[in-house]
Amino acid sequence: MSETFEGVHYVVIGRRSAHKRAAVENLFQGRPEFRVVVDRRAGERRKSSAVIGSDNRSGIDRRK
Repeated sequence: MSETFEGVHYVVIGRRSAHKRAAVENLFQGRPEFRVVVDRRAGERRKSSAVIGSDNRSGIDRRK
């Protein structure tokens, strides 16, 4: 089945509130442009708090 994502709105429910999915789906019943999904991610996506790209700085102040 081919599906287009243009005009689709996703309502994302956190894992701790997954039990509320049916109630939220009922709110959007008859509105095919809305999809209700439960967030399945576990843990943080970023493993470190290091700033990305910080090692590319030369330390030279280029302001005039």
